[in-house]
Amino acid sequence: GESIGLQAFPKVGLSYSLSDEDFFSNAVPANILSNVKLRANYGQAGNFPTPFVNERLIAVNPFLGVPTYTFGVPGDPNLKPERTATTELGIDLGFLTNRINVQITKFESNTTDALFNAPFASSVGQINQLRNIGEISNEGWEIGTSFVVLDNDNVGLTLNASLNTVENKVISSGGAPEFNVGGFTFLGSFVKEGLPLGYLRGSKPTFAADGSLESVQQNANLGSPIADRFGTLSLNFTYKKRLSLFVSGDYQQGAQGVAVDDVLRYFGGVQDEGRIPENSLDESFFDLAGVWVEDTDYLKIRNISLFYTLPAKLHRNLIKKVDVGFNVTNPFNYFKSSFDPEVTGAGIGAQGGFGAGGFGFGTESAPRTYLATLRVSL
Repeated sequence: GESIGLQAFPKVGLSYSLSDEDFFSNAVPANILSNVKLRANYGQAGNFPTPFVNERLIAVNPFLGVPTYTFGVPGDPNLKPERTATTELGIDLGFLTNRINVQITKFESNTTDALFNAPFASSVGQINQLRNIGEISNEGWEIGTSFVVLDNDNVGLTLNASLNTVENKVISSGGAPEFNVGGFTFLGSFVKEGLPLGYLRGSKPTFAADGSLESVQQNANLGSPIADRFGTLSLNFTYKKRLSLFVSGDYQQGAQGVAVDDVLRYFGGVQDEGRIPENSLDESFFDLAGVWVEDTDYLKIRNISLFYTLPAKLHRNLIKKVDVGFNVTNPFNYFKSSFDPEVTGAGIGAQGGFGAGGFGFGTESAPRTYLATLRVSL
């Protein structure tokens, strides 16, 4: 906008290592509770609007070989970045001389002046304008753990795992009516106060025992593309400082997505076995929208790497060191949906960068790759 000026995003963090105090170390044995650290952070961040949408623009459209002019973006001289303020409170704990480590963080994040490409009232006669009208809340927990199972001269084994939760909610849409940010007209991604960003809206059918359509709930909440639980897993193993094995993975639960490929197959006359009961195949697709919404829980092993240093006696004195290794990326993917939940999209262009995802269409998972390594040090 014309008069926004400097935008400041302050940040501050404090930490206190309680276990470094003499009174603590004298009172609590390190082989029981070896580390206690308290953390508190506050910070603000901004997301800037799409360039030029603050200006009033004219839309140029070709008609019969000549340009025609209509009203474009109405403009907003007060347009400014949306602002997210986040507060974190956490504690780090180490047990058994730091063989077991736990990090726990509670966070609350609030976005004000959220940028929504929301519609005006129909009587205004203007197209959608990116405006600072929304408020969004995110809050949850971050829990990280590390377990040193074995640690001696010959064998080392460390396991790591994390769990993150998030509750996403649109607190306010600035008075704008519920609006679409992607998807089909009968099964879309919408923004509505009190629900997650980009929640999936459509008809929710209920089928009788014989497979006939018993009832339909119109404009139902069919799920959210934003997972409310997710985290990581890893394993790190070493043997006699020669052999090392590393495995890492990710998982998520609690989100939903739309099998767009199967929707288009249905429009093309192809029925996917088990999705729609036979006695309901002639029903309107408007009433069947919910059958194409699937849970998108997944567990993915991202990387497996194995390295081994050959004993010096095998290569005598000609070579200082020889390492051989093998690495596989994306070796195993297990997901509940019929499409890869990580390669979905929806509404990114129309919403100036916002896209909650949730629509799997014509996409493929990341490729599985194999890499063999031979490293020789002369």
